[in-house]
Amino acid sequence: MSKTFKTEVTQKTFIDLDMLSFVSHELKTPLSTMKLNVELLKKQTSPEQQNLIKILDEEVAWMIQFISDTLDLKKVDNKAILNLSWHKWNKWIKSIQDSMEQTVHLHKRNLKIHLLDKEREVYMDPLYIRQVLFNLIINAIKYSFKNSLVEILCTQTKTGELNVEIKDQGPGINLKSVNKIFEPFYQDREKAEIAIKGSGLGLTIVKKIIEAQGGHVNASNRPDNKGAVFKFTLPRTRAIFK
Repeated sequence: MSKTFKTEVTQKTFIDLDMLSFVSHELKTPLSTMKLNVELLKKQTSPEQQNLIKILDEEVAWMIQFISDTLDLKKVDNKAILNLSWHKWNKWIKSIQDSMEQTVHLHKRNLKIHLLDKEREVYMDPLYIRQVLFNLIINAIKYSFKNSLVEILCTQTKTGELNVEIKDQGPGINLKSVNKIFEPFYQDREKAEIAIKGSGLGLTIVKKIIEAQGGHVNASNRPDNKGAVFKFTLPRTRAIFK
Protein backbone atom coordinates (compact mmCIF):
# COMPACT_ATOMS: atom_id res chain seq x y z
CA MET A 1 0.00 0.00 0.00
CA SER A 2 1.47 3.32 -1.03
CA LYS A 3 0.24 6.84 -1.57
CA THR A 4 1.55 10.37 -1.81
CA PHE A 5 1.32 12.61 1.23
CA LYS A 6 1.62 16.39 0.99
CA THR A 7 2.37 18.63 3.92
CA GLU A 8 3.63 22.13 4.54
CA VAL A 9 6.42 22.82 6.97
CA THR A 10 5.71 26.21 8.48
CA GLN A 11 8.94 26.76 10.42
CA LYS A 12 11.06 29.38 8.67
CA THR A 13 14.81 29.35 8.42
CA PHE A 14 17.18 32.28 8.55
CA ILE A 15 18.27 32.01 4.91
CA ASP A 16 16.65 32.84 1.61
CA LEU A 17 16.05 29.31 0.36
CA ASP A 18 14.54 30.49 -2.92
CA MET A 19 17.70 32.34 -3.92
CA LEU A 20 20.03 29.70 -2.47
CA SER A 21 18.28 26.83 -4.25
CA PHE A 22 18.26 28.76 -7.54
CA VAL A 23 22.00 29.38 -7.33
CA SER A 24 22.61 25.78 -6.27
CA HIS A 25 20.63 24.43 -9.20
CA GLU A 26 22.59 26.58 -11.65
CA LEU A 27 25.92 25.39 -10.21
CA LYS A 28 25.06 21.69 -10.18
CA THR A 29 25.89 20.95 -13.82
CA PRO A 30 29.26 22.78 -14.06
CA LEU A 31 30.38 21.24 -10.77
CA SER A 32 29.48 17.76 -12.00
CA THR A 33 31.60 18.48 -15.08
CA MET A 34 34.47 19.59 -12.84
CA LYS A 35 34.15 16.39 -10.82
CA LEU A 36 34.38 14.28 -13.97
CA ASN A 37 37.50 16.12 -15.12
CA VAL A 38 39.12 15.75 -11.71
CA GLU A 39 38.58 12.00 -11.97
CA LEU A 40 40.32 12.04 -15.35
CA LEU A 41 43.22 14.08 -13.96
CA LYS A 42 43.80 11.48 -11.25
CA LYS A 43 44.89 9.01 -13.92
CA GLN A 44 47.29 11.41 -15.62
CA THR A 45 49.13 13.21 -12.83
CA SER A 46 52.46 12.43 -11.22
CA PRO A 47 52.75 11.34 -7.56
CA GLU A 48 53.83 14.87 -6.65
CA GLN A 49 50.64 16.29 -8.12
CA GLN A 50 48.33 13.73 -6.52
CA ASN A 51 48.00 15.66 -3.27
CA LEU A 52 46.85 18.79 -5.09
CA ILE A 53 44.35 16.76 -7.09
CA LYS A 54 43.11 15.18 -3.86
CA ILE A 55 42.44 18.60 -2.34
CA LEU A 56 40.63 19.73 -5.48
CA ASP A 57 38.57 16.54 -5.52
CA GLU A 58 37.52 16.97 -1.88
CA GLU A 59 36.51 20.60 -2.39
CA VAL A 60 34.43 19.82 -5.49
CA ALA A 61 32.79 16.89 -3.68
CA TRP A 62 31.93 19.16 -0.77
CA MET A 63 30.39 21.77 -3.08
CA ILE A 64 28.28 19.11 -4.80
CA GLN A 65 27.12 17.84 -1.39
CA PHE A 66 26.27 21.38 -0.31
CA ILE A 67 24.17 21.85 -3.43
CA SER A 68 22.41 18.53 -2.93
CA ASP A 69 21.64 19.39 0.70
CA THR A 70 20.39 22.85 -0.25
CA LEU A 71 18.01 21.49 -2.86
CA ASP A 72 16.79 18.83 -0.42
CA LEU A 73 16.18 21.47 2.23
CA LYS A 74 14.21 23.62 -0.19
CA LYS A 75 12.13 20.64 -1.27
CA VAL A 76 11.26 19.65 2.28
CA ASP A 77 10.93 23.20 3.63
CA ASN A 78 8.13 24.29 1.31
CA LYS A 79 5.76 21.55 0.16
CA ALA A 80 7.31 18.22 0.85
CA ILE A 81 5.95 15.45 -1.34
CA LEU A 82 6.62 12.22 0.49
CA ASN A 83 6.04 8.69 -0.77
CA LEU A 84 4.70 7.22 2.46
CA SER A 85 3.96 3.55 2.85
CA TRP A 86 4.05 0.81 5.47
CA HIS A 87 7.44 -0.83 6.05
CA LYS A 88 8.57 -3.53 8.47
CA TRP A 89 11.09 -1.55 10.50
CA ASN A 90 13.54 -4.29 11.51
CA LYS A 91 13.56 -5.78 8.03
CA TRP A 92 14.05 -2.37 6.43
CA ILE A 93 16.91 -1.25 8.67
CA LYS A 94 18.68 -4.57 8.07
CA SER A 95 18.49 -3.86 4.32
CA ILE A 96 20.65 -0.73 4.76
CA GLN A 97 22.85 -2.11 7.55
CA ASP A 98 25.78 -2.93 5.26
CA SER A 99 25.86 0.62 3.91
CA MET A 100 25.76 2.09 7.40
CA GLU A 101 28.54 -0.22 8.60
CA GLN A 102 30.74 0.69 5.63
CA THR A 103 30.29 4.39 6.36
CA VAL A 104 31.16 3.96 10.03
CA HIS A 105 34.10 1.59 9.48
CA LEU A 106 35.55 3.86 6.80
CA HIS A 107 36.11 6.46 9.53
CA LYS A 108 37.44 3.89 12.02
CA ARG A 109 34.35 3.77 14.22
CA ASN A 110 32.24 0.81 15.31
CA LEU A 111 28.49 0.42 14.82
CA LYS A 112 25.96 -1.42 16.95
CA ILE A 113 22.26 -1.57 16.07
CA HIS A 114 19.58 -2.48 18.59
CA LEU A 115 16.43 -3.49 16.72
CA LEU A 116 12.87 -3.50 18.03
CA ASP A 117 12.05 -6.40 20.33
CA LYS A 118 9.10 -7.19 18.08
CA GLU A 119 8.81 -6.37 14.40
CA ARG A 120 6.50 -3.46 13.72
CA GLU A 121 5.35 -1.64 10.62
CA VAL A 122 6.08 2.08 10.31
CA TYR A 123 4.38 4.53 7.95
CA MET A 124 7.27 6.45 6.41
CA ASP A 125 9.14 7.50 3.30
CA PRO A 126 12.09 5.04 3.28
CA LEU A 127 14.38 7.20 1.12
CA TYR A 128 13.99 10.23 3.36
CA ILE A 129 14.36 8.21 6.58
CA ARG A 130 17.50 6.64 5.14
CA GLN A 131 18.84 10.16 4.63
CA VAL A 132 17.96 11.03 8.23
CA LEU A 133 19.87 8.02 9.56
CA PHE A 134 22.95 8.69 7.44
CA ASN A 135 23.00 12.39 8.33
CA LEU A 136 22.87 11.53 12.02
CA ILE A 137 25.50 8.80 11.64
CA ILE A 138 27.89 11.20 9.88
CA ASN A 139 27.27 13.72 12.67
CA ALA A 140 28.05 11.06 15.28
CA ILE A 141 31.23 10.05 13.47
CA LYS A 142 32.38 13.65 13.14
CA TYR A 143 32.07 14.34 16.86
CA SER A 144 33.24 11.06 18.34
CA PHE A 145 36.63 9.51 18.93
CA LYS A 146 38.59 7.00 16.88
CA ASN A 147 37.59 3.37 17.55
CA SER A 148 34.59 4.52 19.59
CA LEU A 149 31.08 3.12 19.26
CA VAL A 150 28.15 4.61 17.38
CA GLU A 151 24.87 3.05 18.51
CA ILE A 152 21.43 3.00 16.93
CA LEU A 153 18.76 2.14 19.47
CA CYS A 154 15.22 1.42 18.24
CA THR A 155 12.37 1.24 20.75
CA GLN A 156 8.60 1.44 20.82
CA THR A 157 6.78 3.79 23.19
CA LYS A 158 3.74 2.77 25.23
CA THR A 159 1.56 4.69 22.79
CA GLY A 160 2.98 2.83 19.79
CA GLU A 161 5.40 5.45 18.45
CA LEU A 162 8.81 4.52 17.09
CA ASN A 163 11.83 6.06 18.83
CA VAL A 164 15.24 5.91 17.17
CA GLU A 165 18.32 7.14 19.07
CA ILE A 166 21.76 7.65 17.56
CA LYS A 167 24.39 7.76 20.28
CA ASP A 168 28.05 8.68 20.02
CA GLN A 169 30.98 8.61 22.46
CA GLY A 170 32.29 12.11 21.89
CA PRO A 171 32.47 15.29 23.98
CA GLY A 172 28.71 15.84 23.94
CA ILE A 173 26.71 18.98 23.24
CA ASN A 174 26.77 22.41 24.85
CA LEU A 175 23.33 22.35 26.49
CA LYS A 176 23.10 26.15 26.36
CA SER A 177 22.85 25.93 22.59
CA VAL A 178 20.91 22.68 22.23
CA ASN A 179 17.83 24.50 20.92
CA LYS A 180 19.87 26.04 18.08
CA ILE A 181 21.60 22.90 16.89
CA PHE A 182 19.05 22.22 14.14
CA GLU A 183 19.30 25.72 12.65
CA PRO A 184 21.02 26.10 9.25
CA PHE A 185 24.81 26.49 9.42
CA TYR A 186 24.85 26.47 13.22
CA GLN A 187 28.04 24.95 14.67
CA ASP A 188 27.82 23.84 18.29
CA ARG A 189 30.81 21.55 18.55
CA GLU A 190 33.70 23.39 16.96
CA LYS A 191 36.43 20.85 17.56
CA ALA A 192 35.59 17.76 15.56
CA GLU A 193 37.67 14.62 16.04
CA ILE A 194 38.03 14.21 12.27
CA ALA A 195 37.65 16.70 9.47
CA ILE A 196 34.43 15.68 7.72
CA LYS A 197 33.48 18.79 5.84
CA GLY A 198 29.72 19.26 5.81
CA SER A 199 27.22 21.67 4.31
CA GLY A 200 25.97 22.91 7.67
CA LEU A 201 22.47 21.80 6.65
CA GLY A 202 22.50 18.14 7.67
CA LEU A 203 20.70 18.49 11.00
CA THR A 204 18.30 21.07 9.57
CA ILE A 205 17.32 18.56 6.86
CA VAL A 206 16.85 15.88 9.51
CA LYS A 207 14.44 18.09 11.45
CA LYS A 208 12.46 19.08 8.35
CA ILE A 209 12.11 15.48 7.15
CA ILE A 210 10.96 14.14 10.52
CA GLU A 211 8.50 16.96 11.11
CA ALA A 212 7.10 16.56 7.58
CA GLN A 213 6.25 12.97 8.53
CA GLY A 214 4.49 14.01 11.72
CA GLY A 215 7.36 13.24 14.07
CA HIS A 216 9.83 15.21 16.12
CA VAL A 217 13.57 15.22 16.81
CA ASN A 218 15.74 16.41 19.67
CA ALA A 219 19.31 16.34 20.92
CA SER A 220 20.73 15.77 24.38
CA ASN A 221 23.75 14.32 26.17
CA ARG A 222 24.11 10.79 27.47
CA PRO A 223 23.42 10.41 31.22
CA ASP A 224 27.12 9.76 31.83
CA ASN A 225 28.03 12.89 29.79
CA LYS A 226 30.19 10.75 27.51
CA GLY A 227 28.58 11.56 24.21
CA ALA A 228 25.56 13.01 22.46
CA VAL A 229 22.17 11.48 21.72
CA PHE A 230 20.01 12.45 18.75
CA LYS A 231 16.52 11.01 18.90
CA PHE A 232 13.73 11.10 16.35
CA THR A 233 10.21 9.79 16.70
CA LEU A 234 7.82 8.58 14.02
CA PRO A 235 4.20 8.48 15.21
CA ARG A 236 2.45 6.13 12.81
CA THR A 237 3.18 2.46 13.48
CA ARG A 238 1.13 -0.70 13.70
CA ALA A 239 1.51 -4.22 14.95
CA ILE A 240 1.92 -7.05 12.45
CA PHE A 241 -0.81 -9.65 12.48
CA LYS A 242 -0.19 -12.89 10.61
